[in-house]
Amino acid sequence: MVCEYGPHSLHHCLYDDSGVSEVFGAVILITIIAAAVGLVAVSVFSQPPPEKIPAVNFLFASKGNIITIHHNGGDPLPEGNYQILVNSYPVPSGSITKFPSPAGNWVIGDTLTIQMNDLSPSSYVQVVYLDGSASYVLASNSTPGGAGGPYAPVASFITDVSSGIAPLDVQFTDTSEYSPDSWVWEFGDGSISFTQHPVHTFTSAGTYTVRLTAENSLGSSTATRIITVSGAPVPVANFTANVTSGIVPLTVQFTDLSENNPTSWSWVFGDGNVSYQQNPQHTFVSVGNYTVSLNATNSAGSNSMTRTEYIQVSSVPFVNYVIEENVFVYGSQLRFSGAKVAGPDATVVITESLSTSDLNRGASIAVNTLYIDGDVTLDGGSAGLGSAVNPGNIYVTGDMNLLSGTRDIYGDVYVRGNLRLKDARIHGNVYVDGDVTLYWTPWLAPGSHIYYTGTLSAPAYYNQGILDKCIHQATVPGFAMPDTALPSVKSSGWYAARGYVSSGPLTDNLKIFAPGYSSSSWTSTVNDVVIIASAGDISITGLGGSGFRGVLFAPNGKATFSGGFFEGVVIARDGFDVISGGTTVTFKNLETYFTSPDDYPF
Repeated sequence: MVCEYGPHSLHHCLYDDSGVSEVFGAVILITIIAAAVGLVAVSVFSQPPPEKIPAVNFLFASKGNIITIHHNGGDPLPEGNYQILVNSYPVPSGSITKFPSPAGNWVIGDTLTIQMNDLSPSSYVQVVYLDGSASYVLASNSTPGGAGGPYAPVASFITDVSSGIAPLDVQFTDTSEYSPDSWVWEFGDGSISFTQHPVHTFTSAGTYTVRLTAENSLGSSTATRIITVSGAPVPVANFTANVTSGIVPLTVQFTDLSENNPTSWSWVFGDGNVSYQQNPQHTFVSVGNYTVSLNATNSAGSNSMTRTEYIQVSSVPFVNYVIEENVFVYGSQLRFSGAKVAGPDATVVITESLSTSDLNRGASIAVNTLYIDGDVTLDGGSAGLGSAVNPGNIYVTGDMNLLSGTRDIYGDVYVRGNLRLKDARIHGNVYVDGDVTLYWTPWLAPGSHIYYTGTLSAPAYYNQGILDKCIHQATVPGFAMPDTALPSVKSSGWYAARGYVSSGPLTDNLKIFAPGYSSSSWTSTVNDVVIIASAGDISITGLGGSGFRGVLFAPNGKATFSGGFFEGVVIARDGFDVISGGTTVTFKNLETYFTSPDDYPF
């Protein structure tokens, strides 16, 4: 006999077949006896209720062939005194699990999970209390054939990954059934979240039990998953370089090859400089052999690699530098009253400052590469810098002041000081390791920019297009001035053996070796002339429209020229002074005048 208790009636009992037969038999017998004695009586017997029926609040939920019943409040049900019926049939004990208390009484917080192949969300589930030979239905998920619900949530979730190396980011996605409206995630590392779909980072190695509690007004349930996080392996430091030897200044690109995902890098280049970039570029500006080391670090630790005397930097013989870099003017100054210095493949090195007065206001130094160890101040006139045919680089160690006068600046410009810009026409990029001051009417070619590390100032209502081309950066590329010292002369015997004389008028193929040399007489153009002044100056003037082709070398003085044109190479400690107007100076490589390296005069 099964007695069902509901909230609106005391109880009603359901009988099995044998019970029904016994009741009907008793009723018939009583009726017969009553008829025999002329009495009409009806006796109905029912089993009395137990002393106390447990009062329990259950929450039912289902998903596929799984049904859960959560003890949400009320009395405990003693183990062995309750039974679960599905579609009026008892559920085998092997199909039932209880969590978190697998054994013992069914108490508040415990959830029964029933899993059978023939279960479905429409299955009729009853919780029956057993009291001796009587059974009482305490609760059911619906009336037979009813739709069921609403239910407490059935918690569940998925993750995008379940294992990995720390730090491990995991995306948790709630897949709970029956509309939970609040979520509590416990990640097992002391962290919690209340969002529905959190992302959590596990920073340390370990095995973490992640628990989701999903809840709505009808109750809550939990689900768990395991996340396994392993520690990151320590890096194995390694690196390479694009070049390991060369002539000063030597620029080297280093490439990190470290394994196991380092997150920070520390480079020591052996010359007092360091870098924290992954793949730094470094310029070695002094001769020497340099030991380079890299320390690579991640959360698991660090590892170092050292390459002993890895970078070998040597000085270039001056003559090689002159030839390889196409140097044709090297000295403390270039004073030029002529029309143009032409050398689209050439290099000019000026070891002091350059100003407008040095360039006859309108002359141009049209060379590929120009080094100026000092300030540049061009104010007035139209003197320009750089080759329009083959633009290269202009390097200035001081300030660069391009003020009044329209002038063309070709190639990229590198300035260690400040830039003041007014009327110049800029055809390349300008890199300023300092402040930039703009005045009216400069022009920047399309694609040209000014990169600076300091401050930018300009008049009010300034051209926004030019301002947009000025870009502040934390750093700009650096450079090294050539530190090749002027060589001394060779022995007098060396020169004498090769036909050098101590004096003589200018003629073709003249070779002079003397403390100094001066010629002020007119002559026709002379070719293949080499003049070596071991202690003083070289002065060649009075040529008028005639020209000079050859080499001037004054390691302890300066070279002065007046004539129609000069072609060749000038190496003079105190500079090259062209005092005639309209003169054109054109570069010719040193190899033009010597058939063998054994004949180079310095």
